[in-house]
Amino acid sequence: MSPGKYRHGLALTPRAADLLDALLRGDRERALGTLVDAYRDEGKLLLDIEQELLAPALVKAGELWVRGRLGDSAFERVGRFAEQVERAFRRHALGPADKTS
Repeated sequence: MSPGKYRHGLALTPRAADLLDALLRGDRERALGTLVDAYRDEGKLLLDIEQELLAPALVKAGELWVRGRLGDSAFERVGRFAEQVERAFRRHALGPADKTS
């Protein structure tokens, strides 16, 4: 991936940037919608979505934290929130877990 506009850090795709913004704002509906749209509209596989959207958004959040643009508690909140959104997305993509086996 190429560097961001300031020639350092990770450049995000528009969809990954939208996901990051939703994660930073704590907007569950928008974050989940971004993942679901990529899954539904682009026919991406679960692994592709994690690698192309979720991972870059979280790396960018880490870059913001390292540069002091995101505080410790906000960084931890984004990480926990991203886990919640990813679990919800997996449930959406894979359906409910089979509890009979």
